[in-house]
Amino acid sequence: NMYKSIFLKQNILDENQFKIIKQSILNRKYLAEFLSCKDWHSAFNYRDSIMTENMLWLANDLYKDKKIIFWAHDNHISKKTTKEYQNNNLRSSIERLPAELKDQIKTISLNFVGRAPKKIRKQIKMLKGNTFFINNPDYLNGEFEGVIYFKKTEPYNKFKLK
Repeated sequence: NMYKSIFLKQNILDENQFKIIKQSILNRKYLAEFLSCKDWHSAFNYRDSIMTENMLWLANDLYKDKKIIFWAHDNHISKKTTKEYQNNNLRSSIERLPAELKDQIKTISLNFVGRAPKKIRKQIKMLKGNTFFINNPDYLNGEFEGVIYFKKTEPYNKFKLK
């Protein structure tokens, strides 16, 4: 609190900038805990629980009474992860939100071209550039309002847990 008053009084940071820095430092702690997870199952659940905390912080603190877009890979913003992965007991970030907030959320999915329907993959290959957006309200039974497919991405094995 001492630093907060110094930064605010000297106009180095405004209130929201200070909140963002504080949350960023907290997220570094969460990252260290995430990296110590022993397997993908616990890592997925831990990461999504922290993503949910960040969503709640954004919705209830930083951007209260504002419209927010949460944009992430589909496994993290899926409204049906529990149904899809019943045997693994996985819950996405969105599924962990309170019902009143979850019901207000519209989602856009990020996915890899390899997971796109065959017809879409053909269209994407003909395009120049790295991304292709398709607005598809029926994607995954209406779970997502739109999907952004990436043509070129970092190899997944760069990010695997050890």
